[in-house]
Amino acid sequence: MRNSTKAGLYLASAIVAVLSAPAFAQDTATVDNKGVNEIIVTAQRKGESLLDVPLSIQATTGDQLASAGIKQMSDLQLTTPGFATSNASGYNQMFIRGIGNSIFVGADPSVATFIDEVPRVFGSMVNNFVDVERVEVIKGAPGALYGRNATGGAVNIITRQPDTDAVHATFRASYGEKNTFQASGYVNLPLSDQLAISLTGDRRSHDGYIKNITPNAGPIYTAAMFPPNPALGGASGIVGFGAGGAPILGTGAQMAALVNSGLSAKDSYSTEDFWAVGGKILFRPSDSFKITIAGDYSKKDDDNGNGLYNLTPQYAVAVASALFNANAGANTTPAGLAPIGNPLATAKFTTAQRGEGYVKLKDYGVSGTAVLNLGSVDITSITAYRENHSRFLTELGFLPFNFLAAKVDIDKSTFYQELRAASTGDGPLHWIVGGSYLQAKFDGGLATTIFKGIPYLANLPSGSGKYTVTNWSAYLQADYDITEKLNLMLSGRYINEKNDAISFNPIANTQDPFLLKEHPFLPAATLKYSFDGGGNVYARWARGFKSGGIVPVVPTSFFPDPINQGGAFRGEHVDTYEVGAHASLMDRKVQVSAAVFYNDYKDVQVAAHVSPTFPLAALVSISVVNAGSARTYGAEASVTARVAEPLTLNASVGYLNAKYKTFRIAPGNPVIAPFDLSNTRMINSPEWQLSFGADLDQPINDSFKVVGNVLASYTDAIIWQQSGLPGVLPDSVGPSYWLVNARFGVRTADDRYELAVYAKNLFNSAYTTFGNSSSTYGNILAWGDPRIVGVEGTVKF
Repeated sequence: MRNSTKAGLYLASAIVAVLSAPAFAQDTATVDNKGVNEIIVTAQRKGESLLDVPLSIQATTGDQLASAGIKQMSDLQLTTPGFATSNASGYNQMFIRGIGNSIFVGADPSVATFIDEVPRVFGSMVNNFVDVERVEVIKGAPGALYGRNATGGAVNIITRQPDTDAVHATFRASYGEKNTFQASGYVNLPLSDQLAISLTGDRRSHDGYIKNITPNAGPIYTAAMFPPNPALGGASGIVGFGAGGAPILGTGAQMAALVNSGLSAKDSYSTEDFWAVGGKILFRPSDSFKITIAGDYSKKDDDNGNGLYNLTPQYAVAVASALFNANAGANTTPAGLAPIGNPLATAKFTTAQRGEGYVKLKDYGVSGTAVLNLGSVDITSITAYRENHSRFLTELGFLPFNFLAAKVDIDKSTFYQELRAASTGDGPLHWIVGGSYLQAKFDGGLATTIFKGIPYLANLPSGSGKYTVTNWSAYLQADYDITEKLNLMLSGRYINEKNDAISFNPIANTQDPFLLKEHPFLPAATLKYSFDGGGNVYARWARGFKSGGIVPVVPTSFFPDPINQGGAFRGEHVDTYEVGAHASLMDRKVQVSAAVFYNDYKDVQVAAHVSPTFPLAALVSISVVNAGSARTYGAEASVTARVAEPLTLNASVGYLNAKYKTFRIAPGNPVIAPFDLSNTRMINSPEWQLSFGADLDQPINDSFKVVGNVLASYTDAIIWQQSGLPGVLPDSVGPSYWLVNARFGVRTADDRYELAVYAKNLFNSAYTTFGNSSSTYGNILAWGDPRIVGVEGTVKF
């Protein structure tokens, strides 16, 4: 009842804000003095008006993102119905219309991400937007132009490109509560009529957003808690290991000192320490040929994404106490150690844990893009190489004692080459033909620790693995103007992919090879009817594909049948059926988009629970299986209206019904615990998403104007993870919530200078960004960001 009352209050506040205050012009639109202008997008690998694209697409400019307080990928769901994210431990995984996964290590994302047409193959640990000109979110399988790992859709991030026209620059800096600091700069420098360079930099930092109420305890354990153990010849426990791994036995006092050494606690979690730099060189030797060389480097060293809390601490304590008592002879939670059961432990933006937690990342790469115009044909070549080195440590139980922690070290690299030709003539036939080559390498390992400070329970045998994905594909897309208004588009992509993997078995000290080959064909067809004055109605069908693979941190030899028991998994497929429309009305003062869709989803890649009876259950930290099938359907609509010269209003709504059709593991599987989730709701697929906003640009005299925006967004309840233990442990569920961002300021009439006050999460609403459920530690949830109020200044020239 309390949550419903709050939701009603927030809804009322949002409606009032929309009707009386400035906010964000949502549906990719920019405004001029007459009406709402659509922007130019490149979703189909060519520049065209958004209204002319026969896809469900939303594009947002960099300035719009900044004005709405959207500075990271996960915040796009505030303005994009059908788009949702899973964000924890530094990782960001995207879902579109229920299609995606929360598997942080092993499975590729189900939504493809491209930055300047270069694919980001692996799940991203970079959530921040850097140097963005425009972001395009394509919903549904996008067809031949995007290829692998786009079952749910694709996100195109287009950064600002250098030009030879003039010097121009943008500098933006802000400071807010909890020492939240952000600064970015962009400079374009023409060196001649043929040569230009651009430079960009970004710096972000803040103190911990999530308060930790676990005390930084002094000595808690005593020698009496560790009585002599007959199984150890009268010693109280193992305090270390000698030559050849022989255990070193200790007294009760030595055991107590060892365990007490792990009782330090942080004051807070979810700090941020991130910076990035980049540069581009444009060389245009003639009007028909140009080359752009780009490079970037980013570094992250914080514990952002570790602000999680345990929703079922009593369950986890019962499991942990049984393990601890059986192995060390002492209770894990003596009086005074931890506020187990304290309601403050689950108060909003609060945790009660003793984990260390960190995210360390280095991500960098170079690319070269060459475009040659031959009159009626453009030839484009894209060559890119990237490396990513990530290290993260996270407590899995998020309890006031060191229970279960995972440390993951991963090194990744990608080489990508694409070559394509596209027609540019005015005839009725338009086409794009091309091919691409991709080689992606993964080398990583997982170390698991139970009860830090106890040597014979710490540092369980680690799983590690490496794989090399080699992919080449060829594609063709062609559309023909049947009449002046009616157009038919057909496309297809053939993919040939090989995943050559090796996993290391630390118990048998062996290397286990595993080879997976896939070669799907991805067809698509679209029929479009164009309106007079801009806009279209379309019907489309497209097939999407995401690659299979192995769980690289668990040896495949642990599984008698890896492909059916969680150690390896097949690729997934989806058929997207969609009817939609874009229209510009009332002399361009109103822009409307709408779509209805159905996705037939097969071989869905999903994390599964390992049976506690499996002999190696403690070592199988991750398992992935293919659900039989699923389906998602729904509808989305958005409207943007220029209701007065200084004021633009917008609203959007999305409805999603996402269920597994067949998803079960029958009894008798030696590895995976049996379950039947057929006809249940899919993870991370909120049924309703709403947003309301407005944008104000009101001159007050010849020199200055008032600018501002308010964005109010609603997200329905989310199932983060099914527990697999019905009647014993509930599913991990994130409650529904409203978020409101606001920004007001003064800008000079020439748009060069601006000073503004901003508020992110204005009403300090509690919400979650990730959840998990485990038979070992119960249910955990990750907090989003609390209210942050600050000031921001912008300079452009």
